[in-house]
Amino acid sequence: MTERIPSGIPGFDEKRNYCRIVDSSVVEEREIEGTTNEIMDVVRKIKAERLVIDSLSAMLLGITEDAKRRDFFRLLYRVIYKLNTTTLCVAETPIGETEISHGVEEFIADGLILLMSKYEKEEMVRTLKIIKMRETGHTQRIQRYKITDKGFELFGYMVGIKFYAF
Repeated sequence: MTERIPSGIPGFDEKRNYCRIVDSSVVEEREIEGTTNEIMDVVRKIKAERLVIDSLSAMLLGITEDAKRRDFFRLLYRVIYKLNTTTLCVAETPIGETEISHGVEEFIADGLILLMSKYEKEEMVRTLKIIKMRETGHTQRIQRYKITDKGFELFGYMVGIKFYAF
């Protein structure tokens, strides 16, 4: 695993020393504890309030047994809880698959947001749906979004293929 300070990201101030990227692409079974320890060390070192794990899917490529994957999620959940950070974990679903997890993430997560994309008239349309969000009210509608140089922008809600602005 390698740790680095991100650079070249528009709007990001490298001198403020508030962000680290830790590369732990594929976690093998023997690396589970080391990976979670490194996450804890980096978060504590920079006193992070937010943690993004991108992606859980890549981290899990080296863990082939379902029981070991569940063990990893339980350990990761305990680490995140102990760190008291707001944490965003990203997981991919292969094209054509209908399940959104490995069987554990959706149950231990406080929130679950499904990002989707499709083409309409030769243009990619990105939408999100909040599947679950504990302790807060949220829309039950599909939301349209774009990723721009300003960041993540929500535009309104969709019903079928019609788009309605706020």
